Amino acid sequence: MFQFLKLAEQSCYNKSQGVFVMDKSEGQQDNRRRKIRWYILLVVLVAVGAASCVIESIVTKKNASDGTIVYASMGDSIAEGHYASTLATTFPAVFASLVEENYQEKVEIHHYAKYGRTSSFGVGQIDRVRQLKPDVITIEFGTNDANPVNGSDVDQFAQNMRTMLNELSYIDGSTPQIVLVTTWNHGKASEPFDTVVKNLGKEYNLPVADIKSVWDKDPEKTAGPPGLKTFNGTSDRWHPNDEGMKQIGEIIYQAYQSHYRQSSEVTNHQNKD
Repeated sequence: MFQFLKLAEQSCYNKSQGVFVMDKSEGQQDNRRRKIRWYILLVVLVAVGAASCVIESIVTKKNASDGTIVYASMGDSIAEGHYASTLATTFPAVFASLVEENYQEKVEIHHYAKYGRTSSFGVGQIDRVRQLKPDVITIEFGTNDANPVNGSDVDQFAQNMRTMLNELSYIDGSTPQIVLVTTWNHGKASEPFDTVVKNLGKEYNLPVADIKSVWDKDPEKTAGPPGLKTFNGTSDRWHPNDEGMKQIGEIIYQAYQSHYRQSSEVTNHQNKD
């Protein structure tokens, strides 16, 4: 770089006269040299920064050898799909399909979710998720932690979530794109756990998909009815149905897209609806 700066200085130098053509004093010469150095340094830094952004985008975008986006869905019964009618109507599938539609990229879903589990289960899945080396991770815990009957202390929940984020934010040289998801349908009991999720989003600079509106505004539309046969068993009146799962998947996609993706990359698919 110093050779480059020296050449730039010499380009403004009149060799035959031994002085800078535009300068009238030694002080002006020094000032001109400083300006040239700062200008070239600025150009180099901007170029390096742009290159770094491109490299990071390439590294974090796709880990699969065929270019497929590897997606890990972590959570409890909501992430496992209770009670969508089919696997294709669960929120991980809805989110993945939106990514595929808008970016023309295949998404491969891996499930690390189990009915009735708390955030402690998520901590136990860390090694499995790290071995997968996913490009995208959604973390949906807190619903069972917030359950007054068998839930977790909010401080323990925060500790478990922080453990997951510390271990999964950087995996073997890559930085997965993580989206945090708030809790499902425990009323006032959900609020302290949702606050933890939102605060962690700010602390780790991660997007948060706030799904409270899905279960709070029109629960009869987004949950139940009980007694329907689904791929995960018989539905109840509390878990999200296909409409609830659809709305959850859309909220997660919006959080993901606005945080990680350039708006110019998105197709006009949604504008056609």
